[in-house]
Amino acid sequence: MKFKILLFIGMVLFYVNYLFALPVDINGTITAFTYSFTDAFDADGANSGEYYTFLQFGEESIRQPLSPGGEETGSATEINFGRDMYSYARDINNLTDAQMAALGLTPEDYDELKNRVALDGRTFDESDVEFGNTYVIGQLTVQNGIWWTDTYYSNPVITIAMETFSANPTYNGLGFVQDALYRGTPNVNNNPYLDADFIYFYEFPEFGSFRILEGYSGAVEILGRFGSLELAGFGEVLTPDTAYVSSSISINNPVPEPATFFMIGLGMFALGAIRLRKTNT
Repeated sequence: MKFKILLFIGMVLFYVNYLFALPVDINGTITAFTYSFTDAFDADGANSGEYYTFLQFGEESIRQPLSPGGEETGSATEINFGRDMYSYARDINNLTDAQMAALGLTPEDYDELKNRVALDGRTFDESDVEFGNTYVIGQLTVQNGIWWTDTYYSNPVITIAMETFSANPTYNGLGFVQDALYRGTPNVNNNPYLDADFIYFYEFPEFGSFRILEGYSGAVEILGRFGSLELAGFGEVLTPDTAYVSSSISINNPVPEPATFFMIGLGMFALGAIRLRKTNT
């Protein structure tokens, strides 16, 4: 009889805890963009690279020129960055805006696909969280746009932060800050997989890299381990037609595994068919 009473009390407490479990929100933000440029710009007869590079934190105004100190800080769930090739072409040819216009050249003629890095968190019920276990804590989205070749810059580092917010102090204020290195690759292999740009966590090369085909956007899960909320690596690729995870962080990346290769190839075929259909229309 006593056992049944204890069992009943235990079940009641379990359901009360379940019904009144507090949410645990995990927020992701990008807090810094660190960069450096070589003197190749000066050799071309132009200003330094900061003048021809732009950066935007979220909905903030576009920053250009960048700080000569080599770091831009902010707080946003996404950043966009890229090149200003109109100004670069104007300056290396020693022209004015009026002279460019006389040649029929406008900034729109030099528009390029931006690079984009976005970070999304997620929400748990505290009843679903156990310390020591690994969960999908967010999503990383990267758009592979146009960027400088490595003659002109060293790879930028993007600082990301993920932190928990909860009314329960046990789950509040957990988090980490990590640097992710964004590696642009020269498109010289005539192979979308070998020429894919990639991003990886600087302190955790064992997690491998997330690679995105040129001109496309890709998304991947971010894994974390509850306790102090530790980064645990990349999870499932959510866009297998345009991106993949590699065990390598080298620019000389091996071609993906056959199954991944097939999925990406199938996706590229489908995207190509859609574009052709739009063109024909």
